[in-house]
Amino acid sequence: MQFNILRLFLSFGVALCSVLLLRFAWDLTARTSLLLGGPFWVLVLASLAIAATNLIGVRRNTEGGSVGRGYRIFFLAAIPLGFFASSLDCTGLSLSGCTPFCTFVKSGWAPAIGLVAAAYYWFARPALLALIALMSLIPIAPHCLCYNPANAWWINAIGRSPECYSWGLMVSVIAISSLRWNRNPFASMTICLMIIGGSTAFFVGHHYFGIPW
Repeated sequence: MQFNILRLFLSFGVALCSVLLLRFAWDLTARTSLLLGGPFWVLVLASLAIAATNLIGVRRNTEGGSVGRGYRIFFLAAIPLGFFASSLDCTGLSLSGCTPFCTFVKSGWAPAIGLVAAAYYWFARPALLALIALMSLIPIAPHCLCYNPANAWWINAIGRSPECYSWGLMVSVIAISSLRWNRNPFASMTICLMIIGGSTAFFVGHHYFGIPW
């Protein structure tokens, strides 16, 4: 049962990330340039590929091996860091965001995910990973009002954008699937580092240098 629930949450996460990140890549390229959009496309496709690979082939009731302690610490830390790095892109160092929900995710929900991740480190209960996976879906609720190339299409279509935490969800899906079933740990770690590093670089460029907008 726990296996089925976890895989369901992660599969739904991959589906959401596919829609959100491919839309993001398309809009970013169309509204900026191929020079900026090209590397973004590479990261999006690589992230979706490793996430899908981590889930495909996992059989029902298969426990999988155990990742090493170093990987375990990294993946559990990467999950809240992915959401925090995503929040920096929008809100910068401020604790408040463009909407109350944005503030709630950054100041309350992401730290709560971190606490559950810490609990998993100590108790290693699979149900805790399912809880993290479920919690990771909540920030995708449409809420952002920042009208920029990433959000414009969504705001025009439904009034608010769900894009802001899509990279955080991507990190969570990759980290949990690799941690739970020992799937492609090095490649998964590399992609997570690229996402978190890329989000941090975007935060610096956007908030301090006006790059890319």
